[in-house]
Amino acid sequence: MYQLPRHWAASGARTSLALLDYRSLNEKSLDSDGFSVRSLPALDPRSPFRLCAMATEFRPDIVIASGDCFIGLAGLYLARRNNARFVLDAYDDYSTFGGYRAFLGWNAFGYLLDNADAVLYASRSLADRHSAKSPWLLAPNGVDATHFHPISTSAARSNIGLDVDDRILVGYLGSMEPDRGVDDLIAAVGMLHEEDQRIHLLLCGTLRSDMKPLPTWVDYCGVVPHASVVNYINACDVVALPYRRSQLMDMGASCKIAEYLLCQRPIAATRTPNFLQNFPEQASQLDAVLAMPGDVDELARTIQRQLDDPVMAQSPSDMTWQQIAERLMTNFQQLFGQRQDR
Repeated sequence: MYQLPRHWAASGARTSLALLDYRSLNEKSLDSDGFSVRSLPALDPRSPFRLCAMATEFRPDIVIASGDCFIGLAGLYLARRNNARFVLDAYDDYSTFGGYRAFLGWNAFGYLLDNADAVLYASRSLADRHSAKSPWLLAPNGVDATHFHPISTSAARSNIGLDVDDRILVGYLGSMEPDRGVDDLIAAVGMLHEEDQRIHLLLCGTLRSDMKPLPTWVDYCGVVPHASVVNYINACDVVALPYRRSQLMDMGASCKIAEYLLCQRPIAATRTPNFLQNFPEQASQLDAVLAMPGDVDELARTIQRQLDDPVMAQSPSDMTWQQIAERLMTNFQQLFGQRQDR
């Protein structure tokens, strides 16, 4: 939501970013990286009027809506009101979101797909399911290659004050909902720790309220600053993608996969569409060491194999935010042409 506008603005395109904040009642605004950013509290009844005023003043050629179906409907309204093209950024299957129940059975997601002038999909799985009349484009989650890169394990651990050079670290960074497979990962690393007590799990992110107390061999670091994530990845001997199968995960496209790959750390992953379809080349390179989703024993064997004799996957060569932004701008020009009335 930030990186694509940032690079479009850098290329010279008039760009403005409006955010709807579901978690606070504070309005914020700033100018950053050459474009304006304004955050409006979604629960403030004045916000829709302010959003309309912003769009009228800006006079957009294209309105891109990303986040959920409520934001999608707002974007569609603003686009039609301002004689602009409407692009729905479907970075997930929005019909699986908890708030979708508010539509009381109405297929709001399908309505948006049918009425968009173009649809952006972050995952190949979602794109393969596209049946609407609207044209679609693949817009995967990108990565900042200047930030995510290999760092020596010892240097990375030193950078974050992790003085555990004698430990073998299996790492996971990110959300911990059940379908992310973190519970399977804890169980798998526990099996390995029983055999070799140097093996620890490095865990970063927000713990679920229903998770069992973490064992002593889990080095839990909480939510870490984005600027430090590269060090936490490189501090690990193996990084894990223990995803289970689910509608949400199968249709998604996790940012961390490209970040792991660019840091060139051995990956212990499961066979889920989130990895197999979004990174087919890398998944093929790791095919011999991929585990079945939800199989703790097989995940433990995969981790051990990647510790003993790592199989490496190549870094993706075309997934920087700048490359993705440039491709999309070209696609928009081909689809919509240049407006002559602006």
